[in-house]
Parts: sequence; C-alpha cells; structure tokens
Amino acid sequence: MTMDRKTFLKKGILSLGEMFLHPGSLMAGPAEEEPLRPPGFAEEAVASCAGCDRCLNACPGELLLKREGIEGPLFDPSRGGCTFCHLCAGACPAGVLAFPESGKPLRLGLAVPDNGHCLGQRGGCFTCLEQCPQEAITIEPGQGLKVDHDRCDGCGVCEHVCPLAPAALRVKRLETVENA
Repeated sequence: MTMDRKTFLKKGILSLGEMFLHPGSLMAGPAEEEPLRPPGFAEEAVASCAGCDRCLNACPGELLLKREGIEGPLFDPSRGGCTFCHLCAGACPAGVLAFPESGKPLRLGLAVPDNGHCLGQRGGCFTCLEQCPQEAITIEPGQGLKVDHDRCDGCGVCEHVCPLAPAALRVKRLETVENA
C-alpha cells in the first residue's frame, strides 16, 4: 500500500495535534515504563545524587531531565540523540554517572518499532533509517521496521527524528526488551 502526499500531510498534521494535546508523550517515556538513564548511570549510587543538576547542564544536547518522584537524571530521546560524549559523567560529583570501562560498548537501551504506527511500512517515511548512526534499522517489505539489536546502542536518534507523536520507534530499557 502506498500513501499519497495528501494522506501523508494529513497524518503529519494529526500527529502534531496529538503532540500538543498530549505533551506528556514527549517525556522520558510513559509513566508505566521504566525511565531511560544516561550513559554510565549507576543504579546502586543513585541515593548519593545531590540533585545539583550539573549533569543536566553539562549535556550539550540538553537530553537529560529530572522527573518528580524519581531520583537521578533521566535520558529523554525525544529531545535528541546521545553522542556518548560523557560530559554528564565528568560533571557528576557524586559518582551516579561514571565513565565507561575502556573498550566496553555502551547501550542506553534498544529501539523498538511500532510497525502499526510507522509511516515507513506504507512507503511514506524513511527518516529513522537514514539518520541512524549505527545503521541498525532496516525496512522489511510487508513487515515494516526491523532493528538489529546487535548494532543498536539506544542513542535515541531514531525516536527523535520520527515525525509522528508518539514516535513509531521508542527506545526502551534493555531489561524491558530482553524480558519481553
């Protein structure tokens, strides 16, 4: 099935309307989901977080935020993709964010597609595929988006560039994806 220009624009405008009617969908994830954490986050050290906001201010992409009732920083891929620069870890005085071990690959989570919601399945959008820095996204004819979990590092670029709200690709915590 192909989508004509009129339908594509109509769906885009409806997605924007949805975003303004439900702005909470742009936060670090729905309340029932475990929030995403920045690179180097140490769950066992979260109690020592002083709430100083240094990590939030150090992030050049302004991708980190706080949410009431949750200790420590959260990563919000709807704001942009993490470059793993580790400036947040360098700014953390409490050790809640730490530098990775040398040579150890980092993952913030894994991108999970909602192919029933995705415009790419119908031939209308390939933005996530084109923008993924790890080249982890492909489109399978008749099935939709497929994410190579060996390549995906959960940086969030795909979720950020998706024109739909909520995004058709959402970065989820590793434990959530692996236990599903």
